[in-house]
Amino acid sequence: MIKLSAKQIQKALKNAGFYQGTIDGKIGPKTKAAILKFQKAKGLKVDGIVGKRTSAALNKYLSQ
Repeated sequence: MIKLSAKQIQKALKNAGFYQGTIDGKIGPKTKAAILKFQKAKGLKVDGIVGKRTSAALNKYLSQ
């Protein structure tokens, strides 16, 4: 399983166009909302949890 840090999650969401906030390493309301939007757009389970499938999908956006 890919384990992403909060900063990696925020960076990936920003690169994917779902997060406009500051990359501060804190999963706050803006990050949580971006996770939910990302999950919905990618056809993942919309639960706000960055589990195995969400992590794998986000990982694709880290190198951008």
